[in-house]
Amino acid sequence: MDFLGNQHQNFEDDTVIIEPEVLIPRVVDYSTYDSKKETGFVGLKNQGATCYVNSLLQTLYHIPSFREVICLLPTTENDMPSQSILHDVQELNRFLHNKLEDSMKGTVAEGTMQKLFEGHRMNYIECLNVDCKSSIKDSFYDIQLDVKGFRDVYASFDNYVKVERLEGDNKYGAEQNGLQDANKRVLFIDFPPVLQLQLK
Repeated sequence: MDFLGNQHQNFEDDTVIIEPEVLIPRVVDYSTYDSKKETGFVGLKNQGATCYVNSLLQTLYHIPSFREVICLLPTTENDMPSQSILHDVQELNRFLHNKLEDSMKGTVAEGTMQKLFEGHRMNYIECLNVDCKSSIKDSFYDIQLDVKGFRDVYASFDNYVKVERLEGDNKYGAEQNGLQDANKRVLFIDFPPVLQLQLK
C-alpha cells in the first residue's frame, strides 16, 4: 500500500489534521498488458534473431575507453544503417570491430580496437614419430569457449588448450614425412586488456 496523492491540511485550535489519500496499485496482468495502449511505447522490435544487439551494445558501452573513443569518430549523413544487417552476436561483434577500425583510420583513434581487444596465440603441432613441428601465430579478438558440461569458465579454458591427438583418419600431413600421428594444441601468447569470450 502506498501513500500517494494530495495531503489535505486543516488548522483548528493549534491542531494539524492531515487527511492522506491512500491508493492501492492494481496488479498488472502482463499476459494481456498492452504497453502501447498504456504508455504509448512498444520497446525494441526484434527483426529476426537480433535480440542480442541490445546486450552487446550495452556491454561495449560499459567499457569506458571504448565509449570515449567512439565519441571521437566523425559521422556523415551518408551512413547507411540498412547495410549492417547481421545474424549472430559474434558476427555482429566482428563486423562492428571491422567497421570501427576502418572509421578510425587516419584519426586520433586509429589503433584503438587492436589495443583494447587484440590478443595473440600460437597454434602448435608436433609429430610423435618424426622430427617435425609446426607453429602458426595469429591474433584474435574473441575466444569461443564450449560451456556445456563444464563447471566454470576455467574448465572451459582448460578444454580449449588441451592437447588434441591427430591420428587415424585425422593424421597430420607432415610435408615430406607423409601422414603422421601428432599432438595439436593452442598456446596463448598474450591477452588483450578487454578479453571477449563467446560462450558456445
